[in-house]
Amino acid sequence: MLIQWIMAPRRTGSCPNCCLWWPLTISLVATVFQAKPINLMEGTPNQLIEVPGSNKKVVVATCISANGKPPSSLSWETKLKGTTEFQEIKNDNGTVTVISRYLLVPNREDHRQPLTCVINYQAERYTQSMVLSIQYEPYVTIDGFDGNWYVKRPEVKLTCTVDANPPPSLYQWRMVNGSLPENAVVSNNTLHFRGEVTYSFSGTYICEAKNAIGSRTGQVEVNVTEFPFTPTTPGRRDRSDSSTFPTAIVGGAVGGVVLVVAVSVLLFVVLRKRHQTFKGDYNTKKHVYGNGYSKAGVAQHPPMAQSLQYPEDSDDEKKPGPMGSSSYEEEDDEENLDGHKLGPKYDDESKRPYFTVEEGERRCYSEDRTLGFQYEPEDLPDSMVPQNDGSFISKKEWYV
Repeated sequence: MLIQWIMAPRRTGSCPNCCLWWPLTISLVATVFQAKPINLMEGTPNQLIEVPGSNKKVVVATCISANGKPPSSLSWETKLKGTTEFQEIKNDNGTVTVISRYLLVPNREDHRQPLTCVINYQAERYTQSMVLSIQYEPYVTIDGFDGNWYVKRPEVKLTCTVDANPPPSLYQWRMVNGSLPENAVVSNNTLHFRGEVTYSFSGTYICEAKNAIGSRTGQVEVNVTEFPFTPTTPGRRDRSDSSTFPTAIVGGAVGGVVLVVAVSVLLFVVLRKRHQTFKGDYNTKKHVYGNGYSKAGVAQHPPMAQSLQYPEDSDDEKKPGPMGSSSYEEEDDEENLDGHKLGPKYDDESKRPYFTVEEGERRCYSEDRTLGFQYEPEDLPDSMVPQNDGSFISKKEWYV
């Protein structure tokens, strides 16, 4: 604080020409360098009332930090979804008054919510809180109907549950179509049904609640069944589903393994069967035409014995000749120059060989020849050996 003296001249009556200096006025000028503010928070003096459908914001609280130097910093701590306004007033002595207002649209969800004003002045922190009180008309729900009202069920009731500020002062019960059942008794916010349930209890029930702000209604539809039923508990269903989930995973894994094993076994059987079918391949470079019943010159069925023993009294005509021929086709034995028999004479067709694919493709089929005897005898390679069943194989395979 700075004090300044102001002096003014003054003339005396005894000496008009003399001037004396005399303090006439003393002015005190104070300059403030630092001042601690006065802090306070106050709610709105008006009632906060919810107006359905309105978006008008109103001031619900004011935070003040007065006559401070330097000025304070103000903020709000709350979960409310409102807005703030700030105002600074400079005083004559150099101090500053800071004012913050909190605004919102009053509604039922903001009732009993805390609101805190925070003032920071240099290293000091000041807080003050309040709880909002918002008035609104009743919100009504009806409890008591569990969906299992059946004939002859005893002691049922409906309760009108209301959320309102101020609390409701009046409850009224009625039905949409008609009056209440004869055995229904109203007791404040509860509707009691005397005796057992009958079909007359079915219908839509309405409860109306009133308070100083307004009134609202709630309703419930009651259905009466002949027989009771046990509803599934959500907790049990969830546990059942959770216990089934790991089982489904394990079952899927086992099923996948079984499928893989089955496919592997089937593939193994097919490959093994193919291996047995082509067994005996000698890797010859050429393939020969055959009768389709033998492989590598081996007959599908073993040849019959060339000589069979017959009784002496048997008819010679029935005795078979060489290579399974009978007396009906007489065969003469060949003789050399010395007269010795060289053996049975084979017919030319029996010596006709199988030929390779390359040779077969270069010849044309004749109309009077089969697939196995479509070539001339002189085309028989030296490397082929005739067999008893009429087929021919290579010498390499024959020696094996």
